[in-house]
Amino acid sequence: MSFIPIEQQQWQAPQDRWQGPPNRSKIEIEQHLLGVATPDGFLFNQVPVAGQPHPLVGSLVQQDQPMAPGDYSSSSSILYAMDGSRSSLPSSSHGATGSFRRMYATGTMGSMGDTNLSRSDYAYIGPPGMAGGAGHSVEGLLETIAALPPHQDAAQVVGGMLQHLDSSALAALMKELGRAGLFKRSVELFDFLRRKPSPEYTHLLDIYTYTTAIAVCSASQQLQRALDLMAEMRTRGITCNVHTYSALMNVCIKCNEVGLVQQVYSQMIQEGCTPNLVTYNTLIDLYVKTGQWQEAIKLLDKLEEEGIQPEVRTYNTIITACNKSGKPEQGLKIYERMVVAGVKPSATTYTALISAYGKQGLVEKAMDIFADMVQKGCERNVITYSSLISACEKAGRYEMALQLFERMHKEGCVPNVVTYNSLIAACSHGGHWEKAKECFNQMLAQGCRPDGITFSALITAYQRGNQWRKALHAFSQMPSSGCHPDSVVYNALLEVCWGSGVLQVQSRAMQIWSLANRSGHFRIYNQNKGDPAVHQHSCVVFTHGAAIVTLLRWLCDVRHKVGHDATSLLRERVVFCLQKGKASRIEQPSSTICEAVGLLLAGHGSPFTVRLVESTTQLEAVSSELVAWLRSPAFSTLSYLVHANRWVMRCLVMCQYMGAAGWSMLCMLAWLYTCQTAA
Repeated sequence: MSFIPIEQQQWQAPQDRWQGPPNRSKIEIEQHLLGVATPDGFLFNQVPVAGQPHPLVGSLVQQDQPMAPGDYSSSSSILYAMDGSRSSLPSSSHGATGSFRRMYATGTMGSMGDTNLSRSDYAYIGPPGMAGGAGHSVEGLLETIAALPPHQDAAQVVGGMLQHLDSSALAALMKELGRAGLFKRSVELFDFLRRKPSPEYTHLLDIYTYTTAIAVCSASQQLQRALDLMAEMRTRGITCNVHTYSALMNVCIKCNEVGLVQQVYSQMIQEGCTPNLVTYNTLIDLYVKTGQWQEAIKLLDKLEEEGIQPEVRTYNTIITACNKSGKPEQGLKIYERMVVAGVKPSATTYTALISAYGKQGLVEKAMDIFADMVQKGCERNVITYSSLISACEKAGRYEMALQLFERMHKEGCVPNVVTYNSLIAACSHGGHWEKAKECFNQMLAQGCRPDGITFSALITAYQRGNQWRKALHAFSQMPSSGCHPDSVVYNALLEVCWGSGVLQVQSRAMQIWSLANRSGHFRIYNQNKGDPAVHQHSCVVFTHGAAIVTLLRWLCDVRHKVGHDATSLLRERVVFCLQKGKASRIEQPSSTICEAVGLLLAGHGSPFTVRLVESTTQLEAVSSELVAWLRSPAFSTLSYLVHANRWVMRCLVMCQYMGAAGWSMLCMLAWLYTCQTAA
């Protein structure tokens, strides 16, 4: 496939701004950008790409809505969705595109052409004889733009000064604006230049400025704009280089369009661009995002084979990928390769190693890494301490976790929600609910907002300390904090409420189970597809309290079905399995759950045979014997808790006001209920 020579490409300077293909719908323009309308499968209308093009932005436009010739470049208006203001948009761009996703004004700049550009490199940029004019330096322009009010268009103020810069200086200015969080200002300046056809400005539109403009799209997640700029470069006859493609790949990753990254990379290779370290680092970022730690290691091997020296960021990213994929031992091997290669570890490296050792339960190894980090004068940040405290939590070393927390405060490092979560969990594992409560109160006092993990760890601490009142109080605080209970919270609550031995609290456990079941927890699954002679169900639980409450609810449901349709249990045997799900910090040993369930059922004369099969508590009974037991008075005392929890709560409240008479009425109602169920 031959390329279209640059000298054969036709382009005319726009009168107002860059003009898109005339009289085309938005769908046609999108196809023109992505190459889906061309028979050769071009991605950017130049070089064929293997496979089907990525279905990128089908939701960005309204289907078959006509677009005026001057509206094509208005995709830059997407960036203005960050502050909701469009007063600074170029003319005729209002409503052309609109915002297609939530914009974030924070983030990091994508890697681009010259990574060494900075303010200090351009203390003064301008023509000879104008030295000392701070208004024409990158730093001076940056200060001027930063001081502008939000409604003021930066191009109206400093647009005339841009002609005194060269393209490298302008690229540095745009990059600095992005680093300062002024993404909208960077777009304003670049769009101002795109609308200027005069030679004083057109020389600024080259590979440096376009690559920077694409890189700026990364932090604000403007993938459509990045694609527009790439297509515009080709129309202007500007050849894309490896830095341009690397910047676009980074934008794709930040916008979660991981499938498009490989297509952009493939086109870069087909155009003859040789990948550099920035490109490979971007690909490694992709593998981290998708959990492909093996591919990341293969890419590291390829780097070494090609004689490209990986930087510390490369090793750090791969170590992090291994940790996130549950392969910390692989991350430690990467660190060994890093040391052999002579690359000096950074704070991120040490933090990743601490996390790797912590996940393996090797807290002493993690502390050795921390000591080495301190000895070499490497800065410790909140992530470092949070990883260390988390390692202590997993190893059950709550004293060490508290000591690290104190040291963190002495060094002036402010803890975040992750730090507090690990610290509260460490206190919970140590059985010190008082310390956990103290940390939680300190967290609130410092203005750190708790999340669902915080309440989960706190309620678990109360459960292990048999503090059911405090556990229920913490549970009641979750909605006002915008947190939703998870399976850990529900299992801990059922455990502490059932273990209280208080009728009122055990009735509350039944209510909590119903609430959890409506939220998708404690689902009872029908497993009758196997043996036709077995009526089998199962549920996932972590604590013996949750197991007992779940079992009682299932038994009452079975009795209800038998009462209406005795043929529903005509199979010979009935089996109920209490299974263990994935590992959780609240889970109790399977033997404990099996023993607790067995004692409860044996004490009420049930026909169940309870046994432990691997990690599953299995209950099995003959159907006819089970039906007889469910209809007997022996089961009525158990079903009382399930069915009577609503009116029991009301009666208990009534008793508080009626005294002895109220208690007498409650006992009478309980006797009547028992007689009715026995009949």
